[in-house]
Amino acid sequence: MEIKLKKAITFEGKEINTINLDLEGLTGEDMAQAEREYLAMGGQMTSLTLSHAYCHCLAARAADFSVETIRSMSARDSTNIAMEVQLFLHGMEDQVPGRSA
Repeated sequence: MEIKLKKAITFEGKEINTINLDLEGLTGEDMAQAEREYLAMGGQMTSLTLSHAYCHCLAARAADFSVETIRSMSARDSTNIAMEVQLFLHGMEDQVPGRSA
C-alpha cells in the first residue's frame, strides 16, 4: 500500500513523498518484534492495535524505515500511517467508504 505524505521527509539524504507499507508481507514474528520494541520505548500492554506507537513500530517494519523516521513525520502523516496499520490489523481496510485499499 502506498501512502502519499502531506509533508515530505528526508531519509538517508533523499526526499521522501510517499511510503510503501508492505503490510501483507508482515509476519507474526514482525508483530512480536514490534511489540518488544514498543514495550522497550515505555509502551504499556493495552490493546496494541489501538496504540499509535505500536502501529508506528509495525509500520516501520513494513516500510523498511526506522521507528524514529515514522515518528518524525508530521502529526497528520504519522496518524494516517497508524490508522492504515490499524485498519489492516482489524481487517477493515476494504470497509472505509470512498477509499480503495
